[in-house]
Amino acid sequence: MSLISELKRWRETAAAREGVELYRVLPNAALEEIAEIMPKTREELLSVKGIKEAKYRKYGKDILSIVARHGAADAIGAVISDDEVSDAAVRSAVEAVETVPDTLSVSQFLDALNLELSGMAARIRGEVSSVDERDRVVYFSLKDASDEATINCLIFRSAYVLSGVRIAVGDEIIVEGSPDIYKPNGRLSLKVGLIEFAGEGALKKAYEELRKKLETEGLFAPERKRAIPEFPEHIALLTSRDGAAIGDFMTNVGRHGYRISLYPSSVEGKRAVFELLAGVRYFNAHPERYDALVIIRGGGSLESLQGFNNEALVRAVADSKIPVIAGVGHEKDITLAALVADAMVSTPTAASRLVRQSWEEGMERVGSAEHVLRSRVSDLVIRLREALGRADTALLDRFQAMKERIRTIVERFLAKREALAYGIRGEAESVSAFAGGLKKGRAALFATASDALLRIEKLLLQFDPTRALNLGYSLVRLGNGRILRKSTDARVGDRLDIRLSEGAIGAEVKEVL
Repeated sequence: MSLISELKRWRETAAAREGVELYRVLPNAALEEIAEIMPKTREELLSVKGIKEAKYRKYGKDILSIVARHGAADAIGAVISDDEVSDAAVRSAVEAVETVPDTLSVSQFLDALNLELSGMAARIRGEVSSVDERDRVVYFSLKDASDEATINCLIFRSAYVLSGVRIAVGDEIIVEGSPDIYKPNGRLSLKVGLIEFAGEGALKKAYEELRKKLETEGLFAPERKRAIPEFPEHIALLTSRDGAAIGDFMTNVGRHGYRISLYPSSVEGKRAVFELLAGVRYFNAHPERYDALVIIRGGGSLESLQGFNNEALVRAVADSKIPVIAGVGHEKDITLAALVADAMVSTPTAASRLVRQSWEEGMERVGSAEHVLRSRVSDLVIRLREALGRADTALLDRFQAMKERIRTIVERFLAKREALAYGIRGEAESVSAFAGGLKKGRAALFATASDALLRIEKLLLQFDPTRALNLGYSLVRLGNGRILRKSTDARVGDRLDIRLSEGAIGAEVKEVL
């Protein structure tokens, strides 16, 4: 096994033991850097990106042990592959990579032993002989049906729930875990990260029990399913990076300008549950970015599809804020995750068809609308041409009628122009004669008016008030401007204005006689 493979196997065990996603232990980039630089000391390991002091305290001994063990194996292999191989050479190579251990305390020895045992992860099948469920841990024991060999096991409650099983005495199960010695009593146990039922019958029974439970809760009800958004643009894709499913999906999804974000995950067996759950949670951390979440894999046996029948994954799919399309297995292999999804199809290819369906229907509608529009525009052009033709004919008829009318008017005008000219000449003569008579009449009128003016002038001079004033008379007015004609018109105290031939006198009435 290569160092990177061994490190990944160790990471899977650690993640299962802690009930966390793989990347939370160490990301792939960190594992690849470790395999490249082969750190031998604390300082060299801390230089790896992604490993800080806390990570070193938690995983440092395990990683350095794996690297050292792998380096020793390489050294031994190099000696054995030599043409001059001998027992002495082998012993020499072993001695070259071994160091004489110091004296250890019991606790140190058990720590070192557990460190070695952590690399002995195994997949074990057996029959449950006892179960003790507690708040944080489930203790159980497995026995071998052939020789009654027994091993004590434990699994943390979070990993137990994630496994999606409920074990009982007599169940035949498969577990994955690594051996561990409990230091206070020196008891060896198998620290389990994953449990699954063994055998087709047990799997079907577990499937049916969970299906009935979820159905009773209404998780499969049609009314809770959401419609897949029309014209999806950003697709969240959850599947294996290397499987045939992703090729089928990408080949058939069509070219409609999608953005497809892939979260690579295992899709085989119970082991896939951790990564599938991580993928669903990853995309749902920002649901507003995606139009649909597509989960796909090809067909397989009931055992290989177990991950998609896991209760934790099924509930995560049901709670997804992003509408889910599940194309898992084939029509005969209906997984619970597919049943609870918003849209269930039988294959990855069918999932791609569902994604592109609204786009293709939209394109068909656009094509149909374009055809109808072209037809209507063509009909409208024809009608407009006909209308323009009729309007052109009518306009020409109107112009012709107008032309005829103008010609008639011109002819009538020309016909009457001579008569009009003759009439104008006659009127001019009349005006000329009238002007001569008017001139004579004006002279006579002026003479008559002059005589009348002279007569009026004489009368005005005769009755001119100033004439009397010149003769010694005076003109008396009251203060209001009224001429005083009688003494009785005045009152004692009235102001008088006396106008003489030359000048004027202001006076006041003292006595009225």
